[in-house]
Amino acid sequence: MKSMLPLNIKQVCFERAGEMLLKNITLTIKKGVPRILLGANGSGKTLLMRVAHGLIGPTHGEVSWADKTKLQYSVRQTMVFQKPIMLKRTVRENLLFTLSTIEKNIVSKEQLVEKALSEINLSKKANVYAPKLSQGEQQKLAIIRACLLKPEVLFLDEPTSNIDPYYTREIEDLIQHISANGTQIIMSTHNIDQAKRLNGEILFMAKGQLIVQQPADLFFTNVNDSQISEFLTYSL
Repeated sequence: MKSMLPLNIKQVCFERAGEMLLKNITLTIKKGVPRILLGANGSGKTLLMRVAHGLIGPTHGEVSWADKTKLQYSVRQTMVFQKPIMLKRTVRENLLFTLSTIEKNIVSKEQLVEKALSEINLSKKANVYAPKLSQGEQQKLAIIRACLLKPEVLFLDEPTSNIDPYYTREIEDLIQHISANGTQIIMSTHNIDQAKRLNGEILFMAKGQLIVQQPADLFFTNVNDSQISEFLTYSL
């Protein structure tokens, strides 16, 4: 199967109610390290991911994948939202439902579910009603549920927003594990320390514009833009 990547975003703009929320964004995302959309709330991070994922179309410009077949809403590229949607079923049933689209063998499905539960330390809560999980547990479940589909690209929208430090680190470990196993991570965050820990490539956004695309080590040690400097200073 032909790779979806690179993802090409060319001169993308998005306008709503007369306000330009994304301004002439051009970038290419190739296979590699996690891509971290970093910036303050309202900078356009989530909106850009939604446009790239295909949930909404740009007002101007073009989003395209290397594989020209229709990929919107394809299992090959999927997105986990800041507030994950839990089916009103048990943890196990949430995972089994997702697998039903790609795996028909009952034994294989059960084995995949057990492996997934073990990876996110939720084996003991397999029969718990998923909406009753803590926010951190729900986010882990949502991420591993998406990964059961074996996507080539996984979009994550602020995956640890309002989650305590313990689960934040668990989710970061899970993200790094998923990345190491070949899924391209594209995620948004306003958490500077998290961006440093994930140590991928930073795509810094401000006021709907892509300011810089740079490896994390260079981004944090070679600040030469006033908007970046201001963000780093006021976010400490």
